[in-house]
Parts: sequence; C-alpha cells; structure tokens
Amino acid sequence: MTDFFDLFMQQKKYNRKIRMAESRSSEEWTETYLLGLVSEVNEVLDGMQWKRHRKMSGLKPDVTNLGYEFADLTKYILSLWELWGFSAEEVLEFVQQKSDTLDELYRQEFDPIPSDRLIVITDLDGTLGDWRKTFVFWAYSAHDISPLPDGSESLQLDSDLAMRYADYFKLKEEFESSGQYKHVLLYPDAPDFLNWLKHEFDAYIIAHTARPWQRYHRIWGDTWDWIKSNGLPIDQLRIGADARIILASNIGGDDVLMLEDDPGLMLRAACSGVRVIARQHPYNSGVKHEKIISVGNLTDAKESVQNEYAAFRKLRTTEATR
Repeated sequence: MTDFFDLFMQQKKYNRKIRMAESRSSEEWTETYLLGLVSEVNEVLDGMQWKRHRKMSGLKPDVTNLGYEFADLTKYILSLWELWGFSAEEVLEFVQQKSDTLDELYRQEFDPIPSDRLIVITDLDGTLGDWRKTFVFWAYSAHDISPLPDGSESLQLDSDLAMRYADYFKLKEEFESSGQYKHVLLYPDAPDFLNWLKHEFDAYIIAHTARPWQRYHRIWGDTWDWIKSNGLPIDQLRIGADARIILASNIGGDDVLMLEDDPGLMLRAACSGVRVIARQHPYNSGVKHEKIISVGNLTDAKESVQNEYAAFRKLRTTEATR
C-alpha cells in the first residue's frame, strides 16, 4: 500500500509539471487550488442531495463516487501544502499539533473544574517566566539591538526600553511568530512553588495567559512545550486576560488562589475577594490590598498560603493517611 510520503511526492511531481506549463505566483496558485476545493465541495454536496426539498426518496449517495470526490479534495489540500514549501513530515507534524490542541480545548471546555480542590490560577509572563529579559536578549542576539536597560517601571516594555513603538511592534511580531515563547527564561522559584502547591494541597493549576495565540496559532503549542519542558504541574492552559478574573470569581474567593504580576488584574482579583500572590516588580509596587501578598520570591509566600488554605491542606493530609 502506498504510504503518505509516496502520495505527497507523487502530487509534488505532478504539480511541478502543471506549474511549469503556466507561470503564476504562489498567491495565484493558492487561489486556483482553493477554487478547486470549492468546486469539489459543491460536487460532494450534490452527491449528498443537500437540497432536501428536492431529495429523491430512497436514493442513497454512491460511496465510490464520494471516495473519488474526497480524493480530489485531498489532492487540492496536498497541493496547498506543497506549494508553500512544506515537507511531508511537516504536514504530519502540523496536523498532529492541531489534533493535540483540539483535544486539549475539548477537555477544557467539557471537563469540569474540580469543586473540592484548591484552584490555582497563574499568569505566565512576569509571574512564572521572565519574558521581558528573554525578549531583550533575543533582540540583541538576533538583530544586534541594544536597547536601554529595562527598569520594569511599566507594563509597556517599549517605553521602558526607550524604543520607537513601530520598531518594538515589528520585533514583537517576529518574536511571537518565530516560536520564542518556547525559550522564555523560567524564574527558578516557579517550579518549586507550583509543585509544592500540588503536593501540599492537591491543587488544580490553571495557567492563564494573554499571549495572542489566535494571531499566531503556534503560540498555543509553543506555550505547552515550555510548560512541559520546565516540569510545571499545570492542568489547564487558557487564553485571555480579564477572563481569569471572571473564572476566579465564579469559582469563589475562598477556593481559589491567583498568581499574578499585572497591577490591574491583581487589584481586580483582590476586589473580587480572591487571594493574590504577586511577584514584585517596579510596575506593580504601588498596588496595595489586604488580599494581595507581594513577594520577591514565590517561596516566601508558602507560610501565608498554608495559613490561608489550611482547610485544603488538612483535607489533603487526611486523604493521604487513609
């Protein structure tokens, strides 16, 4: 039986013969293949007699004909992959990554968040990983750009680096689209603190980040790779900024702990009755609230967390001794 790699190479050879006979840009050939897909989809629909008010009673779709139509659809899809320079191995890799993402999204949408465990909602950038330092190092390494030292006076990194916003925006687009989130420097105390929460309280840990994964779909996979490679015991990954406040509020302040560095989100959570452990930065030093514990090292928050969530710790200890 012919395998996928043979099929891909056969389609590639055929496409090259066709494209040698007619010179078009990649964009024009993309339009051609997409229009071909639309045409084949229409043929499948006709075979399914989608106009139900005209459907002939008892007439079923011809399965063999459907097979040929699906083959045409597949060949157009393979042509799009090949046109833009993807190899057969890369096709399978992208499809696998997409399948993994959909599986995780499905799990998050339909698997309930435990109601009897401490729920920890943690930010990533600025809380578990130093993305600012990572960005500056990358800008210097990749483009020999040496901005002013980052004083972390605000959340606007471009202002702190004294960079023109247009230049910063271009660099940030490249940073995100080239997979640099896989290389964000980890704060050394982060894995110890999360693993402590998991061990002491059987915490259910949800990572919440505002990274623009809808703009660059690879960010989801890059982020999960970073989480796994650093041994972080995270159960879910969610995207969004303010959404984490709604999630924490719906769970209930007594059952949730938030790890955050954004001063606005810290205060919103605290005002919603949620305990916040805040990693100290100059840009959040002015935020004060009885529900916010600011620490230079997450490990310094252990005693406060033990006292605040003693009931969960007792439950965890009781279950362990059964």
